[in-house]
Amino acid sequence: MLTRQFKIKSPNVVYHSDSIVSDYTYQTTKTWVEDNTICAAPVSQRYKFKTCSTVPKLGCMIVGLGGNNGSTVVAGTIANREGITWRTKDGIQTPNYWGSVTQ
Repeated sequence: MLTRQFKIKSPNVVYHSDSIVSDYTYQTTKTWVEDNTICAAPVSQRYKFKTCSTVPKLGCMIVGLGGNNGSTVVAGTIANREGITWRTKDGIQTPNYWGSVTQ
């Protein structure tokens, strides 16, 4: 069965007009050694989570920035901005965008 919406019915979840707030108790065990005896005690930590339930009106998706071409363009831009140079057997080299054009 496919559904578009679901709702949690729990005393730990409260729905507001623009958000969902839930209370969560993380339970774990603390252990330690005392007089050559291993001791254990329960520990609880309460958390409150708030999630926005409204969808933003505008979003921006940058496609291709994480790929080889995108990272080459970003690296070239930063190298040009910082004025980076390096020495080779042919002399001092400076960055350019040629790699982004040819690759």
